Amino acid sequence: MPWEDVEPGLFEEVHNYARASGNTLEEAFRHWATYYQAEFRNLLTWLCRPNVHPPELKAQARRFLTLCVHDERWDIEATDDVSFDESGDRGDPIFYRKRVEYDLIAAPIAKFIFGQMERFQDDDVDLYEALPVCLCERGDCGKFMLPQRRRRKRYCSNLCCALVHQQAKSPEEWRDYMWLHRLESGPLGVVRSKLNRQAVRHRLREIEAHWPRLAAKVRNIRTPCRKRSRTSDGRKAVSCADQGTSHE
Repeated sequence: MPWEDVEPGLFEEVHNYARASGNTLEEAFRHWATYYQAEFRNLLTWLCRPNVHPPELKAQARRFLTLCVHDERWDIEATDDVSFDESGDRGDPIFYRKRVEYDLIAAPIAKFIFGQMERFQDDDVDLYEALPVCLCERGDCGKFMLPQRRRRKRYCSNLCCALVHQQAKSPEEWRDYMWLHRLESGPLGVVRSKLNRQAVRHRLREIEAHWPRLAAKVRNIRTPCRKRSRTSDGRKAVSCADQGTSHE
């Protein structure tokens, strides 16, 4: 709907700003949308991690919620020109029409978030169904994301996940981690071929012994090659892992 068709009683702050500044309604709307971005970020940040951030952030989020939730006016519009009919066949199956007005463009969104918070507090739904948003756990990121179904998603991207792991590792451990990552990312046939090389097997043993946190990754790389297949005459074929063992 074009802004010129929006009634003056709806989002009064947009109309007031447009009249005072001489801007169009679309420009006035963009002004307030930009203005409320910081408020919504504070609100969502607090909801994602309510016990991590300072009390000032919680107080600011609560004030914003209170301001928006109370910014609602509604009235019952007359339906005298329409007959009431419970079935809806010969009239409207309603007693009245509810007209809702807001001054703040942030109010409908904040009111929805508040309603979801109440659903959670009333035990209607679990937390991540009521508020399906979380914050990337990499401290320098700050992006919001949708949690995965059944389990929480910790990072917004593979890059953030890799950066966190990199920060937790020494340069030498990170170098070996990336070598394992490149090795396991290849096609299964290529991985099996590489695992037949003595130098590759030797480095895997060194990484497994030197970096306990990477031992599981080494085992996962070896796992596909431990699966035995059968030859055309029904005998079990020797896997590349078995071949490597026999040579060592």
